[in-house]
This record gives sequence, C-alpha cells and structure tokens, in this order.
Amino acid sequence: MTKPVNAWLGQLQLRVDLCRRHGFTGDGKGLENQQQTLIGLNSVHSWTSRAHWVSVHLVLHFHHWRQLGNTGWGFTDVLPYFRIAESWEGGANDLRSGDGPVNVSYTLFTHPIIDAWLDAWLDAAVTVGYPRNDDEVCQWWQKVGGALRYAANRTELMALTASLGAAFFKTRPELESPDIQFHIQPFSKGSLIADTHPFSAFTGSVCQLRPESIGELRLRSGDMRDYPKIYENYLSTRTDCDTIVEVMRIAPRINNYEPLKSLVTLEHVPGDDVGDDYDELLDWTRSNATTIFHPTGTCEMGSDRRTVVDEQLRVHGVAGLSVADCSIMPSIVSGNTNASAIMIGEKAAAMVLEDTIYV
Repeated sequence: MTKPVNAWLGQLQLRVDLCRRHGFTGDGKGLENQQQTLIGLNSVHSWTSRAHWVSVHLVLHFHHWRQLGNTGWGFTDVLPYFRIAESWEGGANDLRSGDGPVNVSYTLFTHPIIDAWLDAWLDAAVTVGYPRNDDEVCQWWQKVGGALRYAANRTELMALTASLGAAFFKTRPELESPDIQFHIQPFSKGSLIADTHPFSAFTGSVCQLRPESIGELRLRSGDMRDYPKIYENYLSTRTDCDTIVEVMRIAPRINNYEPLKSLVTLEHVPGDDVGDDYDELLDWTRSNATTIFHPTGTCEMGSDRRTVVDEQLRVHGVAGLSVADCSIMPSIVSGNTNASAIMIGEKAAAMVLEDTIYV
C-alpha cells in the first residue's frame, strides 16, 4: 500500500484546501503492466478484505442511487449481490449470507483502551441525546466494540488493521443518518505511514462520511505512462468545514467521560494550545489533517453529460468498454467501501453474463 508500484503515492497536487501540502493516497492503481496491481485498493488490501465489511444505512444510499435514474441499483436490487459474496459467522438471514467466499467474523482481537473508549462513547451518546439503536446489526456492532474491525490472526502491532474500533454518529440531530465515523487505535502515530510514538497512548481519528467537496482527475499528458494530476479539493464547501469543526469539538467531550477520563493524562494533539474557536479549529485541521482511503466517483454512473458509465456500467460512447469498481459510485457510501466494491463486481459479472446469453 505504501509502495509507488501499487498506489498513487505522492501524485496529489499541492492543495490550497490543506495549506498547500502534498497528501498521501493509498488507493491502488489499475493494471499497467505485470508489476502493477490488477484492480484498485481491494487488491492492495487482500488479507484485510474481511476487515472492511462495514457500511451503514445502505437502504438510504442505494435508494439515492436509484433516484438519480440508475435503474437496478436500489437497495433491494443490490442486496442479492452483497449476499452472494458474504459468509457471515452468525449464519444466513434476510440481509446476510452464510456461504459466500468472503468470511465476515466477530473480531479476534480486543484491547482495554478500545473497550474503555466505547463505554465512554455510549455514555456520552445517551447523555447528549443520541438514542441507542438496538436492532440486530447494532447489537452486533456494540457486542464486538462498535463495529470493531476483524484483526489479522497475528499478534504483532503492525499486523493489525488500520482501526480496531469504530463508531458512527451524527454531528447534527436533523440528519437522517450518521455523517462521521470515528476510528480508534491502541497506539499513537502521526499518520498512517509514520512511526509509532515512543509513549503509551491511543489515537482517535475521524472521517466525514459524505463530503460535499469534489476533486478533479486530469491527464498530465497524452502518454498513458505519465501519472495523472489529482486534485482532491478537501474542505472546499461550508458543510464540510462545519462538519470537521464539530468533530474537533466532539472528540474532547468523549474523552471527558469515564471510564476513559481517568486513563487520559494529556492530549498530545491538537493539545491545549488549540481552543474552541471555529476558525482556529478549521485552520488546525487544514494544517494537520491527512488523507486515508476511499476516493470514489471518477467514473460516475448516470445518464447526463458529466457521467462516464450508464446503469449497465458501459462507458458512454465507447463500445465494449465497461468499468466495475468504486469509481462508478454516484455518491460515496457511509463507511468502508470494500463490501460495496465487491457488490459492484458481482453485479457487473451478472450483467455481462446476461448480455452474453441474450444479446
């Protein structure tokens, strides 16, 4: 993931949105030659595919895709393709499958700091008015630590997945579904590719699930071997700025609840030097935020002139060429994209087979 041969490392343009800093993106390349990966981020993540079977409020997401005019992409349309791929440890039910090729399991690794943080988060959520959702899925998330990731069956620190704990919730009560996702790791480091800090700590990071900011992907030249120009344009809308500032305020509140409060001696970053002022918090974010994964939509599905593929995933105006990965998403799903990417591949394969049989 951190090797240039596999991902677009260092190919982001200087960004005004993040104080003219170059960013990191661990997203996989498509096939260029025999040394490149076959298809995007999922191939880079091979052994962690089970770790990212996380998505929330799928009904709303795919209803939106269908409302945009993409026939066959509503929730009931795509659910069979999620189920085809999954082998859920708890067995099959109306939403999940027990005999697919991708094993999805309760976590094999827990950590006291994760349990303490989740207790604090649940107490804080109830105290400030967030209702607990006790449906079957949420019972599972809470039981394994708030959507804890499946950890690799090894004990070395860096064999762990990117996050051991996660929680989804809203920054504003009027929202229909959660708009942020917290990630918790039982160690401290400045970024995904940095070394761990030499002290006992945990890292609480957060991402906005449905950013409004839209980036650009431009050709650098007419040579297919030249890296593209990637402009991500983070924090370029008021909603995105408001959301990230509220996130910066929520995290310290959670840390002030027991049993977590008594475990925390100080906040390493942003620390006491950063107050509660909106502009101060936003400036700190622009100067220190880093990127992770899940950019989507560079080959958006739809029927208007700005889209790239139709509802059958065929490239507009190019016979015999289709796209089947996260780039076709009309809007990003809330949570990790791995399961949805696999669903898209399963559905694409089914459509190709149908065309072969009936055309």
